[in-house]
Amino acid sequence: MTCEVSLTKDAERDLEEIYFYTEHDSPASAGYVPDRLIRATDALTTTPDRGSYVDELRPLGISEYRQVLIKPYRLIYRVHAK
Repeated sequence: MTCEVSLTKDAERDLEEIYFYTEHDSPASAGYVPDRLIRATDALTTTPDRGSYVDELRPLGISEYRQVLIKPYRLIYRVHAK
């Protein structure tokens, strides 16, 4: 099974900001963290249920969102259909 993964405009902007932040902090490894985040996002095409549920949303009865941790960041996503 292969799923389509799409990023929101906010997520795209976040990736750009992470890149520019890390570029300022450490130019030699600026792309490392964004690359890891993109690889984790790409992996969701074949394993969309791999992430854990978002703890702070579960008490609110919201269980359609999952997360993948790429410290110090996390990807929060929703699977629309199987």
